[in-house]
Amino acid sequence: MPRATSEVSEPMYFVLTALHCGPLHGRAISTSIGRLSAGRVLILRPFGV
Repeated sequence: MPRATSEVSEPMYFVLTALHCGPLHGRAISTSIGRLSAGRVLILRPFGV
């Protein structure tokens, strides 16, 4: 289990930013992160899902 840290990774920052305006689910989170990061950060779905 990772140790607690006060730093937020870039992908986590974009996840939290995407969820700031309200609840999202699955693909909507991924799409929002891609848009917010101008395509720099990609959240991939597991293969076959």
